[in-house]
Amino acid sequence: MIARYAVIVLISLLIIPLAYAQVEIRTIAVSGESPPDVPGRTFETFSVPALNDSGTLAFYGYMDNSDPTDNEGLWVGTPDSLSLALRSGDLAPDGSGDSVLIINSPGFEKGPVLNNSGDLVLGDAIGGWRAIIAGKPGAFRVVARRGTPVPGRNLFYASFSEPSLSPDGHIAFAASIGDPGNGIPNNIEGFWVDNGTTLSEIAVTGEAAPDTSGQLFTNLVGNYIAVTVFTVGNNGVLPFKGELNAPDSSADSGLWLNLPGGPDLIAKEGDPAPGLPSHYGKFVVDQAGTDVPGVNNAGTVIFSANSSSIGGNTISGPSIFIYEGGVVSPLVRKGEAAPGFDGTFAGLNPIAKKRLINNSGQVAFSSQVWTDDDNLDVLWMGMPDSLGAVAAEGQPAPGIEGVFIRSISQLYAINDNGMIAFAVWLDTGDNTNDLATYGGLPDCPQLIVREGDPLEVRPGDVRTVSTAAVFGISAGSDGRRSSLNNANELAFRLAFTDGSQGIFMAKLQGAGPVELLETLIEDVQGLDAHQGTVNSLVKKLLNAQKKVSDESQVKAAINTLNAFINEVEAQTGKKLNSDTAAELVDAAEQIIALLENPVSGSVCS
Repeated sequence: MIARYAVIVLISLLIIPLAYAQVEIRTIAVSGESPPDVPGRTFETFSVPALNDSGTLAFYGYMDNSDPTDNEGLWVGTPDSLSLALRSGDLAPDGSGDSVLIINSPGFEKGPVLNNSGDLVLGDAIGGWRAIIAGKPGAFRVVARRGTPVPGRNLFYASFSEPSLSPDGHIAFAASIGDPGNGIPNNIEGFWVDNGTTLSEIAVTGEAAPDTSGQLFTNLVGNYIAVTVFTVGNNGVLPFKGELNAPDSSADSGLWLNLPGGPDLIAKEGDPAPGLPSHYGKFVVDQAGTDVPGVNNAGTVIFSANSSSIGGNTISGPSIFIYEGGVVSPLVRKGEAAPGFDGTFAGLNPIAKKRLINNSGQVAFSSQVWTDDDNLDVLWMGMPDSLGAVAAEGQPAPGIEGVFIRSISQLYAINDNGMIAFAVWLDTGDNTNDLATYGGLPDCPQLIVREGDPLEVRPGDVRTVSTAAVFGISAGSDGRRSSLNNANELAFRLAFTDGSQGIFMAKLQGAGPVELLETLIEDVQGLDAHQGTVNSLVKKLLNAQKKVSDESQVKAAINTLNAFINEVEAQTGKKLNSDTAAELVDAAEQIIALLENPVSGSVCS
């Protein structure tokens, strides 16, 4: 039983020291090491890594500058078997004779996108100009590059967004196009989807917007094309916003969803907002590439929109909506009561609107909550009808005694198992060691790493972490770079105080009171002890099990578990040996601790 209950020590939130709360971190590659397949060179820095469900990694590595013409590469493989897949200076896979240049701008966090089939899409360069490259190692192809003709038009590609890649291999990107040599500036913009054989146009400015009686798209991407990553689901399902040349400026934007038959309008400015006493407000395109709708494999979309009041109703401001099966429903809106708080939703982070939805239908987003005393940053996750706070400003930082959360970072990711990885800013009093990364179940996050932590990256090589872990912001199947897979593994980049970096992995663990109680019941049932005592203890645990998932019955469940502890202690040295009794008491106390200290005031399960 000792080994089994070691898990419980790891998931306790507030009653265990830091060293026991952290998960095990595995080193994949670090600065100063020789890169696989490139003898005589060393790694210096890295991109954000991608990780799929089979445990395959993909990341850009930047080597020492001893030869600046070929100091970048793409490495792909499992943690124990990485290989160089592409290198700056390699000939482009389009027969042009031009060379590939791997691009990474740390501020934009560029890097490869990888799906579960092992397909990759890269937003790199060929011949010194931007290009989109896709395929598997050894079989790459050029999807589009600057200066190549746009299918179906006498125009040429000029610049690109970061590409996205669906689970079934569809590639989506935005681009600006034109023909300056013939007096057509590169200010026409649009969306394209590639299915592996055909590159199809989805929407282009100057063309009629579907379902608008001939109104034309005037803005689809905005001024931040290079830093925007759009989402794409299976069959090329692509949600996108657009602005129109409508005669009424209060009805000149909307949200479309590209389907196999073409784009459909699913929400338009000025139309009544479903479920709310208000109209849709502006669908602003030019939001620094951050307000991008999310999508899952079923084509369910999560999106944000402003809403304007109808008549004398005072409820207005940003809201989040879900589109599913042809129906739009409100998820949350400004002024609505925030679950678990004596306050209301506010802010909904209009500048950094990252909305995630996984294949289980769970959503994740950040917001602010207005209370009588403060305006709090909160990170939310859950099913649309059962949202819970994962982390909140002013809350004790899990696993760090005496430290509270100062604010929520916009770095978070979820998978289909209901796991979440996220970063927070800590209130340390002096702004040192104030970044931390967590992962696990929403109500039971574990500390992964904190700024200032010493980390032994290799035997005898200890480096000090200088920032939070950096990973892909994704729901796993939305086409964006995913670093959290459905094996509950998280791949991330760390930076250190000596200027070095590394790629690392951690296995997220998670078990709430429900799971731990099931384990405890099984272990008590298997005890080699007096059967009457075993039956009595199991009866108490089954009684607690009936109550533990019901918020209104949490106190009753705790009372029942305390009764279990009392009986175990009464039988210690009689019908239960001391070691077994101590483990049973410890297990029950850990479950009680989780029930008494849930992250959001809801049951940790």
